[in-house]
Amino acid sequence: MRKKILTLALTGTLILGSLVPVQVQGADKTYISGKEYVKMLEKVTGKKIDTSNVTLGTKVSYADAAVLAERADILKNGTKVSDALKTKKSNVTKYKRISDLTKIPKVKRAEVVSCFAKGIFTGKSNGTYSQSDTMSTKLYINKSQARAIRNRIKSTKTRKTITEDGQVTRTTNLPKNAKKFPYIIESIPNSFYDSYFNWEGKVKYFGDKTKLRTPKNVEKGTHILWDEKVPAKEIIDKYRYEWAEKVKKNVKTRLNFNYKTVTNKWINELQSTYFVYGDSYDKYTTNDIKSYITKAKKNHVVIKCDKVVVEPSSLYYGTDEYAYRCYAKFTIKADKKAFTRSAQENNELIYSGFSEAQWLEGAKNGKTFNLVFDISMGTSAMNDDGHGYAVNVYGDQIWDNMRK
Repeated sequence: MRKKILTLALTGTLILGSLVPVQVQGADKTYISGKEYVKMLEKVTGKKIDTSNVTLGTKVSYADAAVLAERADILKNGTKVSDALKTKKSNVTKYKRISDLTKIPKVKRAEVVSCFAKGIFTGKSNGTYSQSDTMSTKLYINKSQARAIRNRIKSTKTRKTITEDGQVTRTTNLPKNAKKFPYIIESIPNSFYDSYFNWEGKVKYFGDKTKLRTPKNVEKGTHILWDEKVPAKEIIDKYRYEWAEKVKKNVKTRLNFNYKTVTNKWINELQSTYFVYGDSYDKYTTNDIKSYITKAKKNHVVIKCDKVVVEPSSLYYGTDEYAYRCYAKFTIKADKKAFTRSAQENNELIYSGFSEAQWLEGAKNGKTFNLVFDISMGTSAMNDDGHGYAVNVYGDQIWDNMRK
């Protein structure tokens, strides 16, 4: 039975491809003065721009550049705000897409957010897999950036595309699998997108392939709810981000473990991320986690995770369930015996609800992994409307699919 489940539920791929360099804005040091910048924008608007609450010195900070650009855009293109833009503006703040927004004076924040959400100026990326940008008051725009901002005010078609959840996308240097995703995030490398889905690679899929849905068309399916077909879009729109957060909590908990300090709180937090089968099975899962801790203590396991990314737009319907693509950067230290394949598959290194499939190729003491893998979601209720979905214990492997 477990072997059958293995063929249906294993997920994940190891990043082996080269990363796409993240575009760094501001490398050009030909700064533009405040007066020059305002004059450039006023040539587009044909009207005088309000310069209150900004500093018009020899250089223009990212924050001030955004404020002035927002004011110029209103003069040029009007004050009308669509529902879509309202959502984007709200989510830029909600999901902290501007990492240093709270460091920007309050009087400027709303205009900075609006400029960002419109795709006029998005500052500087915080790096690969960051999912956020900086609009720092200590960074300054150069002349090429100023021209780009001017052009985006002049023609809305030249603006950057911002996702509904407030992320910056890119349309160049695209991955091979670009058409399988709704969009490509600027800070996420091609190797993330070109990794296998959970029915590909060395995993064999024997189910109904007509039900497979990539992230691009994941919303096109249906759910059976109380014997009625409900559009998948209704459920996904409601729970996409909530599910992603649950997956993130699961991965983050498992990849932050210290045999010296682990407590019942760690057990409870991990247990809460798996979907509920029923009292007897939940008790089994709790005991399974406790068994892992006993083994991990004997092996002196310490896992430290620097970053976990669960990209909401990566949600797809694979081996009879939903799955998210994840990225994690983590380091493992343990006794040598814990790194053998047999030990890993015996739940002695990284916890998994289905440890027979948990194996990191090349794992050794002190090695840092930059890993991409897919985590599956599930539910125990036949008529679950989405609220009960959580991580599937048979699809939680943080493993490499040996993509070579």
